[in-house]
Amino acid sequence: YWLQESSIPPSTATSMMTNYVLYLMLFGVAYSICPWQYNSDVNPGKPEFIHHDYYVQMSPKTRNNTYILQVSASDPDVNDTMLYSLELFAEHEYVTINETTGILSSDKEFSDLQIYWLNIIVIVRDRPSLNDFYCRTDKANVKIELIGVEESTSTLSNSTN
Repeated sequence: YWLQESSIPPSTATSMMTNYVLYLMLFGVAYSICPWQYNSDVNPGKPEFIHHDYYVQMSPKTRNNTYILQVSASDPDVNDTMLYSLELFAEHEYVTINETTGILSSDKEFSDLQIYWLNIIVIVRDRPSLNDFYCRTDKANVKIELIGVEESTSTLSNSTN
């Protein structure tokens, strides 16, 4: 027996499909016993953000569950559902993302933050699990500038007694 790539492509084949036939030699006669297709890439398209950099200004007094912005991606694969998530970052408890819509919103008031910027990385994936071998991803940067943040009023004093 031997395996050979088929020279006759089936009508449903795409450029990612490879056709094989398993042959068996019996008394000098070759019999094709098992034709099949191998799909070398079941997920050829990759999701891609429309923009890879987003910038928004917010007040530190932004309340819980306030809309921040919506990120958007596209995928050339017809049946893929894109899912959004946030890469873990220091202030992750302040921002959340809707997994299906890509809408970022505040998860708690920003007023107790002592920083001027939130730098967030959003991930879009085309499979439910990042551990899926065929999962493809893209990343976008979201920069939130907190405007009107007051500098700390505490000062160090040097006292001598």
